[in-house]
Amino acid sequence: MAKILPTRPKRTAPKKAVRKATTQAKKSTKKSSSKKSSSKKSSSKKSSTKSAQQKVNAAARAAEKRAVAREKATKKDAGKRYRRQAATLEVQAKALQKALSTTYRKGLDQNLSDVGQVLEQQLNILKSGHAASLREFQTAAEDTEIATAGNAEGTLGNMVRERSEVMGEILTQGAGETDALKAMVSAARNWQSNTSDANRSYFDTMRSVNQGIVDLNVDTKSALANTSVQAEAEKENLWRNFYERKSESYTQLGNIRGQQADYYDMATEMGVKSGKKKKAAKADMKQSFNRASNFAGKSYDNPGIPEWIEEYEGAPPIAREKSNSNLAAATYVEGPQKAEGASLRKWAA
Repeated sequence: MAKILPTRPKRTAPKKAVRKATTQAKKSTKKSSSKKSSSKKSSSKKSSTKSAQQKVNAAARAAEKRAVAREKATKKDAGKRYRRQAATLEVQAKALQKALSTTYRKGLDQNLSDVGQVLEQQLNILKSGHAASLREFQTAAEDTEIATAGNAEGTLGNMVRERSEVMGEILTQGAGETDALKAMVSAARNWQSNTSDANRSYFDTMRSVNQGIVDLNVDTKSALANTSVQAEAEKENLWRNFYERKSESYTQLGNIRGQQADYYDMATEMGVKSGKKKKAAKADMKQSFNRASNFAGKSYDNPGIPEWIEEYEGAPPIAREKSNSNLAAATYVEGPQKAEGASLRKWAA
């Protein structure tokens, strides 16, 4: 038969220990719960702080973006304004280009045409004046020839009449041959003296007429030359003013193109593209200044007095011809010798 072994009775904890353990467990539980709650509170605080900072940063970034956008808009507006100013200057540039291409030249051509017209009128007046004065001299020469011819005929008639009268008186008084011959010679001498005076007057008058023609030719040539020189001086003045205006206008155009290029540069800096206009403005500026310097150095090429005026001789002198018979002032009639045996009256030799 089996033996039944006795069992050790169970030990039970006293009540105070149980209560103490229970109290400690509760305290530990409270501590753990309080730690958990405090950790939760700190994490919530950290998360709220972090979200507020993010909002501040986002607001700052947004404000910065708005400021950048406003700055870009301001720059763009300024760039557009610069470009509009450049476009406004284009109107002035076009006006100057029109003046340089057509207006100045038309004015110059009109002024040159007026000077040429006045020159032609003055030259025609001088030529007509020369022709009128020449006709006066020619008329004076013709009148002198007519007067000389009439005087020659008159002196010849007087000689015939005087000789016939003297011969009639001598014959009625019974004079000899010597007296008759002396009477005839006396009439011839009177004719010779009158004819010589007429010829001398004719040649003096013709000499004065021809000298007047020479002076007329010289004065007319001098007047033609002076008129031509004056006209060329007026043309030179017109061309000089034309070149000066062209030079000044090209300088103004270059300045305008330079301002345009500056405006386009500023517009580009503000973010507004100017494209090819800026390059064109700079190229035109350089070209305008070069042309201004070229026109500043130009001058009118004065051709001087025309060749036809230099070779102008005017009218030739009038030929002096004898209008009487071939017995001229150089003809001298010597006194006759006494007849042999004649002693009726003594004549002075």
